Amino acid sequence: MKNVKTLLIDSDEHSRYFLSYALKKSGIEYLVVLENGFNVLEKVKNQQFDLILTELMVSGIGGFELIKKIRSLSSYKDVPIIVVTTLVINNHIQKCFELGATDFIAKPFNLKDFIEKIKFYSNHS
Repeated sequence: MKNVKTLLIDSDEHSRYFLSYALKKSGIEYLVVLENGFNVLEKVKNQQFDLILTELMVSGIGGFELIKKIRSLSSYKDVPIIVVTTLVINNHIQKCFELGATDFIAKPFNLKDFIEKIKFYSNHS
């Protein structure tokens, strides 16, 4: 797998730790982790990422707005954005896809399935 530049945004410390672990198990070596949405736009404008994972409930900009703003940047038109969240409500799932999310993973998730999805998106980014 190529060295995929990955951005992870999650406000929960335990989730950040577990997701970082799972991403490394998936073969991700280059990982930037943010605990809120305050600096995300600055980060994505200054550095090109190949894969983005975000929780919906992040402090600052919030998950929905974050997806919308990242998708509005021409350099992120085709970058996979995966929502990984505990907020599993049908209209929220639909809204994520309408705003441009590539995939939606509900927490808690099966580690093996998560790794397979990350490998898929890493190879197709």
